[in-house]
Parts: sequence; C-alpha cells; structure tokens
Amino acid sequence: MLSRQSMRNGNFLRYHEELVASKGYWSAEMLRASMQSILEERPAGAPVWLFAYGSLMWNPTIAIEEMQRARIEG
Repeated sequence: MLSRQSMRNGNFLRYHEELVASKGYWSAEMLRASMQSILEERPAGAPVWLFAYGSLMWNPTIAIEEMQRARIEG
C-alpha cells in the first residue's frame, strides 16, 4: 500500500521494482532519470508545481508552500 511510511522507508520502491520485473514498467532508475531531465529543463530556482488528487491533497509526503485549485478536463 502506498503511504507516507512506505515512501520514506523505501518499501514503495521495492514494490515498484517487483512490478517492473513482472510487467515491464519503468525501473526506479528510469523514473529518476526522467525526473532529473525535466527538472534540468526548467529555469534555475523556478518553482515545481504538482497536480495532486486523492491522498496527495490531504496527506502529502512533501512540504507544501502554496496550493491553488485546479481542474483537468478529460
């Protein structure tokens, strides 16, 4: 189960790695490289905005500086 504790202690990544082997999903290294590539393209010091839903709204695992209401169609 995805929880704050499973993200902090690494259980989420271990579970993800098991899925990668069985389903062909991206590995943790591929995910890290993708995130790093995207972050390198943004201007230095620019904020990072995340669209959150579900538990990320009421139990985030990251520090939040600002919230804005948003809606994605489709």
